[in-house]
Amino acid sequence: MPSNLNSEDILEELDDLKKKNSRIAREMEVAQREFSEFKYDQENFQLKYPLDPVSRHIIKSSVVIPITVINLTEADRTFFTADRPFLVQSIVESHSSTSVSGTIQLRKSIAGQTTSLGVNLLSSTFNLFSAANTAQARDLIVGGLTTAISDLVINRGDRLSLISGGSMSGLSNFQATIYLVLI
Repeated sequence: MPSNLNSEDILEELDDLKKKNSRIAREMEVAQREFSEFKYDQENFQLKYPLDPVSRHIIKSSVVIPITVINLTEADRTFFTADRPFLVQSIVESHSSTSVSGTIQLRKSIAGQTTSLGVNLLSSTFNLFSAANTAQARDLIVGGLTTAISDLVINRGDRLSLISGGSMSGLSNFQATIYLVLI
């Protein structure tokens, strides 16, 4: 601070800074409360995406849970049962050697429902006879997941399974990671 300020000027400057800090703290608290989480409107079956108050871009939730499934050997493999609501955000698959004609589908089954009656969450299956050591991904932004957002909501008791099709002969080091967002 310049040395020519008197104590009244300094106190006034401090008071202005306190007011600015208080206003910024209130704005941050409101933004954090209103814009930090995904909200699911069960009445209208719509996912409400929070928006950044400045850029108005979608804010991704800070709670993302990756689930990794490795070495798929069974035709239908249930690997997750939800204990609370989640949103399927994305899935990434890779393998080190290709299969003859294998495919993988991500499927959601509600409590009490057999896997075969579940809902497919990928708009098209993963091709396991594609290039080895190359990740394939499907997500909400780029696409590849079902367009029915209500299907991507996993409620308590719902299960996720990987469903294989075709011949898995030759497939090795399969790995899929499914990213869930807590809602």
